[in-house]
Amino acid sequence: VLVDLRPATLRRADRVQVRFPGYVAGEAKWALFAAADLFCSPSHYEAYGLTIAQALASGAPVLAAPHQGAQATVDADRGWLVNPRPAALAAAIAHAQDSDLSSMRAAAADWGRVHPFSEAAALIAAALESL
Repeated sequence: VLVDLRPATLRRADRVQVRFPGYVAGEAKWALFAAADLFCSPSHYEAYGLTIAQALASGAPVLAAPHQGAQATVDADRGWLVNPRPAALAAAIAHAQDSDLSSMRAAAADWGRVHPFSEAAALIAAALESL
């Protein structure tokens, strides 16, 4: 889901543009991550957090539910862990909108350089092959 969270957009009466791009893969997916101001992952469970790792590797700060995968990758320098309830998510998104995300983008991109997605994917594939 793509949501335009720019302050000028949110100040408009009662409309915010939301687009559902459907399944996105490859370079198009990486381009969406790189263009994002914030990546939100409200899933209650995600064992590793592959999409979170992809977002971080693209330099997008992350707002995620505090499941195991998010706890392993998201810290205060790169985003927020928040209760995945609508009111808590809305408050966290509003807080993110009022935050200077440039340092978080830099920290996320640094994390991505230290933890290349290709290495994480290879480790997961190897673990699955060993089963």
